[in-house]
Amino acid sequence: MKKSIKNLVCVLLLMASAASAAESGAGKMGPWDLDVLFKAPKWEKTELAPKPGMTGLLFDAPPLEGNPVQVFAYYAAPKGDAPKGGWPAVVCIHGGGGTAFDFWVTKWNEKGYAAISMDLEGHLPLSAGEG
Repeated sequence: MKKSIKNLVCVLLLMASAASAAESGAGKMGPWDLDVLFKAPKWEKTELAPKPGMTGLLFDAPPLEGNPVQVFAYYAAPKGDAPKGGWPAVVCIHGGGGTAFDFWVTKWNEKGYAAISMDLEGHLPLSAGEG
């Protein structure tokens, strides 16, 4: 449990540093080009690994060793009309061995949040009944 909290604090500090650097107009932080990371990526809907009630997405990530990278994700918003200003949102960034989890998106939709869960390892989620 302590290791998880330590990792979470490290991620939050990194995100705060990146946000601060981006606001100050800094173009690079470590290996990251913040001008690229803070732009909305090109994306498209996909029918790969379909799940009821989910929108499957593929979006471009920064290249890895000069090769293009696409990330698979599930997205959904709560049923009904969005509140003024839009839905609050949650992003699932899993640990090692994870994938895009449709049940996670559904859980947050039920609590009133739009949610996206992505696969960061280049895999598609397991088919229904396998996970």
